Amino acid sequence: MKIILLTCVISFILGSLAYRSGILGDGFNLIKSIFIEKVDPPPAVADVDYIDKIITPYQERMPFFSDRHYYDTVGDPRLNHLTLIQIPRHLNQDIHIISHKALSIYRLTCDKNKEGFEDWQVTDIKVNVFGLSATLDTVIKKDFPIGQIVLKPGGPACSAPILVNSNNGKAPSHGFEILHQLKTLDTRN
Repeated sequence: MKIILLTCVISFILGSLAYRSGILGDGFNLIKSIFIEKVDPPPAVADVDYIDKIITPYQERMPFFSDRHYYDTVGDPRLNHLTLIQIPRHLNQDIHIISHKALSIYRLTCDKNKEGFEDWQVTDIKVNVFGLSATLDTVIKKDFPIGQIVLKPGGPACSAPILVNSNNGKAPSHGFEILHQLKTLDTRN
């Protein structure tokens, strides 16, 4: 009786581990490939509809990332007139912007996430964007002249969301564009 119980427990644990690790795949392809027939893995297909950067006028409680629904719970009204560039939460590439007028760029960050922002000014704007790897609670700012701007993604815990003021506190305008727009969606009018 003890042997049967021990066998059941061990089988349950091994089955759980196999299921959680994905070793069995969908529809038990591993078992079919061993005992029945040779099963080829599905071909890798690139997701051509994937958008990694979204340019949009910021509104309160709007997600800051293009691939996560993390939003600010403080709601400082000074952010509402800015243009948000939603980027992936763990972006690892620089963002290249061409500005047609002088811009002020704001980034959301925290103590764990200050990579590449040594010369940025800390503002008094309060935010609270909860995430698993970091909770963003600081807004930093830097002014840029007309021309090409290269923004680091941020890190190391996560990328730093981007807010742009191209009109000195007025409604957002088309004062900039992202270079290499292959995966960019611009929702500004």
